[in-house]
Amino acid sequence: MSENQFKGAFILLLIAVFLYISQRSFHCYHTENAFAPHSNEACGSLVVQLEGDKNNSGIYFLPEDSSGYDLLAIAGVEDIKKFDEKDLTVKLRNGSKIILSSNKENHPYFELEQMKATTRFVLGMPIEVNRATSKDLELIPGIGNKTAGAIIAYREKIGGFNTINEISKILREKRLMNVAKYLCIEKPSFGNRESAAPLFD
Repeated sequence: MSENQFKGAFILLLIAVFLYISQRSFHCYHTENAFAPHSNEACGSLVVQLEGDKNNSGIYFLPEDSSGYDLLAIAGVEDIKKFDEKDLTVKLRNGSKIILSSNKENHPYFELEQMKATTRFVLGMPIEVNRATSKDLELIPGIGNKTAGAIIAYREKIGGFNTINEISKILREKRLMNVAKYLCIEKPSFGNRESAAPLFD
């Protein structure tokens, strides 16, 4: 085998490994509009992350208005009925992360968190500007350490952004237009655990 043939075979092997890992890591339930559209005001379609289950952890694309139960069912998590109904009926939001665990009595439960900004960025999802750290904002092309610090300082001064346009106090209009597609503002009702109708009789 010549050197060029060896290089070609090696590259094909790398591509095959990458495709295999991608298929194992990403579970596509809803393929239409899979990636959340960028928005100047609000985050879009439902993309959620599941952790804590060795067989089913990964990223899932779900229909809007999906609940914790919907995610666990789609992921194929076993013994869903053992989870508390308040967990199962919680409405998921774009960028939700569910971490599965169990207590000393082996009763399963999950913690509801937000995806890390780095994960959102890699998935093509906007970063929630009211939760972003300086390092999160620095992921965005055109925002450096100084600008990120200024955005956070102004955010703390006004008690949080209501619209992306408020960042115009920090960035000029043209620059804001370039970075706005990477940012969003989510409604404050994230993680609402009010119980809906019982799932099981």
